[in-house]
Amino acid sequence: ILELLDNHTPGPQAPKKAPRQLTETQQARQQKGYAQHVGGYHNKIVQIEVTTAYIELAIGSIGCHALIALLEGAVGASEQKNCKIDLNLIIDRIFKQAQAKDIMSDQHGSLVLRKFLAVLGAASKRQNDKASPITAAFNTTISVVESHLKDLMYDQAGNIVVQQLLAALPSAQLASFYQRFIQQSVADIAVHASAAHVLVSLLDIADAKVHADIAQQLKGSILDLATHLNGRFVVEKLIPNYSDIREIIFTNFTKLAHEKGTQHVIVALWNALDDTKAKQLVEKTIMPNLRNYAVDPCSSIVIQKLLQDSQKRSSSIDPAKANFCALARVKLVDDANVKKQLLHDRFGRFIIWVLDSSTQPENMKKE
Repeated sequence: ILELLDNHTPGPQAPKKAPRQLTETQQARQQKGYAQHVGGYHNKIVQIEVTTAYIELAIGSIGCHALIALLEGAVGASEQKNCKIDLNLIIDRIFKQAQAKDIMSDQHGSLVLRKFLAVLGAASKRQNDKASPITAAFNTTISVVESHLKDLMYDQAGNIVVQQLLAALPSAQLASFYQRFIQQSVADIAVHASAAHVLVSLLDIADAKVHADIAQQLKGSILDLATHLNGRFVVEKLIPNYSDIREIIFTNFTKLAHEKGTQHVIVALWNALDDTKAKQLVEKTIMPNLRNYAVDPCSSIVIQKLLQDSQKRSSSIDPAKANFCALARVKLVDDANVKKQLLHDRFGRFIIWVLDSSTQPENMKKE
């Protein structure tokens, strides 16, 4: 297939003559002929009757790349006005067979479909014509994916296809997608190892109405999600825009700081707090418990990240966050006994190293 795509005239070539000057009319005819020539090769490949050949290519570690080259070339040729490629025939041969779901769930087959969605979506956007064959093929591919969407969303390879579908969909269709496939199962999706990635991708691009509905549904279980292996990524996306969720995390700071894997959730909270709330967090919650945080295997990581962020802050813009490092230094480093104890602790020593690095000149840090 690759040979046919890249070398349209097989066999030895005769010595080329110097190109003659062509009129504009002759050049237009030549371009039209070339487009039909390329399109002809794609049609010959696409019209192979052995459907199993496509399936074997799609799920093969090498063949999938050949098939991707075919699909990309077919879409590119279809954009030529004088070229007629039956893209629906490709979709029928690969993605409408009995094995379609298996292809979409395969690590190589899902790559083929993701590339096809991306190329079709980009070409459809360029053409901006709802009646064009490319837009029709794009809509057909969307329908094919949606017919298997429930299974794909919960699949290790299939969820990546759904994420690509979300990226390719026009923004006006995202709310409808959410209502049809996600809204009734938000809580289950948020904790699933594969489906949670789909929800996170949707939160990256969805409008405020979809965001608000997801936040409202998950607010009651936000603490459980914040400590869940998959749910914490969803919580991290919700924190910046919802004060109710921030307040829950803020109130339970100590509990969450001692839980494994919550540091990104807490950093998201830290970044979203205004100066007044940040000052309250530092003075009322963190500083009174700083030594305990420093020697705990989980909360010590949280404190390290907050200290590293504090070093980058400007005291004129974020005074409470910028001053946290100085306050921690007074409590943990300036007291020689406390510093010695922490240096001998498995986790506390990392806090001291971060604080010591904050006072070193830049050239010493690089060394």
